[in-house]
Amino acid sequence: MDKRDNRNKQSTEFRPDSRNTRKVYGQSAIIEIEEAQRQRQQKRADDLAARRYSQKRARAIEIENARAARKSYLSGKRLVYLVIIAVVIGMIALSGSTVNGLWEKQAEAAQILKDKSEQKAKLSKELAMVNDPAYVEAQARDYLHMIKPGEVLYIFKDNDRD
Repeated sequence: MDKRDNRNKQSTEFRPDSRNTRKVYGQSAIIEIEEAQRQRQQKRADDLAARRYSQKRARAIEIENARAARKSYLSGKRLVYLVIIAVVIGMIALSGSTVNGLWEKQAEAAQILKDKSEQKAKLSKELAMVNDPAYVEAQARDYLHMIKPGEVLYIFKDNDRD
């Protein structure tokens, strides 16, 4: 077994054959050092490019997820704004009917005020005339059927009223 262990050790050893090549004993391939270095550099560059690509792709996915989250947040925000606007419009519509009712009541109150003002003016004129002796005499003759001494009062019946 010792011989086999020694062979296995020798087969994995590298022995320089020349400056730019190395032989791997136990295998039939000869690898040039410069070619191996180029292959390693190419593999490192490929690995680095793959890592960068995967990092860029991960970042792009992260940005895409952030945008989707922001869109969903904005759509939720928009929904809240729409609900608020709908509530405000509903309140305006309800208050509009209330305002119309108030305007109608105001118009009715203005008409009542106008009527009462006219009635007050009429009563004020009548009150001023009450102090006039001619007005008092006319009222006594018309409503109380009074007459002056020496006058004769004639009363006719209306056949229409009976």
